Formats: sequence, C-alpha cells, structure tokens
Amino acid sequence: MGRIINTVRYFRDSILEYVAYKSGLLLTDYNAKDLLSKDELERSPFSSDLDNAPGCAIRSEIVEEVIIKLRARLGNLPDELSAEGISIRWTQSALESGIDPEPIYDAFFEIKKTRQYLTVTPEIVEEICKTTNLPPAIIISFFKMMATRLDRNPWTDINTNCRQKLWDGSISLSELFDSEMLPSGNPQQYFDQRFINFLAQNPDTLDRIHWRNFEKLIAEFFERQDYEVELGPGSNDGGIDIRLWNSRKDESEPPLMLIQCKRYNRNQQVKIEYVKAFYADVDFEQAKHGLIVTTSQVAVGGHKVCKARGWPLTLVENEQVTEWVQSMWRYPVKLP
Repeated sequence: MGRIINTVRYFRDSILEYVAYKSGLLLTDYNAKDLLSKDELERSPFSSDLDNAPGCAIRSEIVEEVIIKLRARLGNLPDELSAEGISIRWTQSALESGIDPEPIYDAFFEIKKTRQYLTVTPEIVEEICKTTNLPPAIIISFFKMMATRLDRNPWTDINTNCRQKLWDGSISLSELFDSEMLPSGNPQQYFDQRFINFLAQNPDTLDRIHWRNFEKLIAEFFERQDYEVELGPGSNDGGIDIRLWNSRKDESEPPLMLIQCKRYNRNQQVKIEYVKAFYADVDFEQAKHGLIVTTSQVAVGGHKVCKARGWPLTLVENEQVTEWVQSMWRYPVKLP
C-alpha cells in the first residue's frame, strides 16, 4: 500500500483502536511502547522521536507489523506471523506433504466469483474436494488458514468494522494492575479471559497484578478444573482465600481443600511462619488438603517443615503458577 501520510496521533490512535477491537484490551501509548522492543519502536509511530512531531509518513507494512506484534504480546495471537506469513506457512506445509496447493486456491477463487456461498459450508468443501480430488481434511485446513489470514489482515476492516461496528466490551489493561476487577455477571467466571491471555504471554507481570485479582485468577483455574469454588471476601477472611469442594458444594461437609494466595514480588519469600499458621487453619476446618499459591517462592524452611511433619500441604510457586495460566490461554478466533 506504500506510505501513509498523516498526524502521529492518527497513527497511534488507529493502531490502539484496532488492537482494542481485536483483543478487547485498551492500551495507552505507554503500554504500547512497553510491549515493543527498542528497534521496533524506532521505526514505528510510537517512536519517542515522533512524540512532538505534527505528522509523519509510515509504510503500511510497518503499521501492520506493529498491530500484529501488539496483539501477539497481549496474548491475542499465538505467534507474530503476518497474514502473508500464514499463507506461506500453510503453502509450504502442503508442498512438504506432497500436495499441490495451486488447484485449491484456483477452485476457491472461482467459487468466490460466483458469490454463491457467503460462509464456509459442507457444500463448498465438497465442491472443492470434487474439483481438486483432495480429501475434506485438506480443504478444511485451507479454510482455517484463510480465516486465520483474514483475522491478521487489518486492512480488511481497520477503516470499516472497528469504526462502524458497535463494540464496547474493551477493558483497560491497567485494571489488571490498579484495582480489583468488577464481576463479569457470570457467577462461574472469576477472571476475564483477555487478562488470562495477556498473563500467559507476559508471566513476568504476575507479581504486579492487584492482589485481589491474583486470588480471582487462582479461583478461575480451579473453576475450570470442575471444582466447586468459594472465593472469600478478600479481607477479614482469616487467611483463607479460596475453599474447594469436589463437584457439588455440601455445607455439611468440610472443604476438600483450602487455598491461601500470596501475590508477592519475586524477591519476597513466603515465610515459614505463614506455612505453620496456614496448616493450623487447614486442620481446624478439617479440610483434606491445603494449598499455598504464590507468585514468588516459599522459604526453604516452609518446604522442610511440611515434609518433616507430613502435613497435607502443597506449596505452589511462580513456575507452576505460570504453567497454570498458560494452560488457560485461548485463541479467540473461531475457525471453520
């Protein structure tokens, strides 16, 4: 598309607006700069050299590159391949499998000209199968590639869908760090998927999120493991942040597991005194097990006392918490 000439503010707002439209997360200029590397920043509209410039000329492929990188680093995409890169990867994979992709492309574009199909249907798959003499699995993989390519091409809707379509579901990334997230309206959802995707891609920020949001994140993980979850009030909870039951909560039965969450910075350890006090809570409530989950580490003495005394406590530290979060990552694009 060549160079685009406009104000710096136009470029930045257009990129941030489109990223919000696709990812559901609202970014500031500062957020964008933080997510891009120094080299990427220098050639982007977010370059500090342009902060006071009235206008600039930016190549369209740079705009597309910045959008893809921001989406990927928010956890909205599984990689940083461009739309063209997606096509190349699929084509190379097909060739390596001994499949000539050209007849598939030809058949697709011939059918597209007729405007007979508005969406991918079993009929269009069957028609291309007959034309190319290829199995349905190959044709379906082609349509999945095309859907992924379309999702990564901002020029298909940067000036239409995200400006004309009604969308008000975006939330500010800062909410994850600055305040307790508001309830979603779904009693079975404790933590927003958009924030999970961000944390899965940026696990080094786990120790900086709001402490209450960390409790909700852990509650969300166990909700997805099909436990009955009771999230405490967040204060005056006696040190018990989460209670779990197997499947159906029975008030007459003690909890299966008690959980204490410690959102600490990386250099702050959970002391042995906290481990001892938590075991007393687990024993008092007659829970079968206790779990301390932290964004940092538990002091060596905490591990030793649990092992020496045979306490039914599990100490989950930063590395395992990261694995839990990454296991909850979801690609938001619906493929055929």
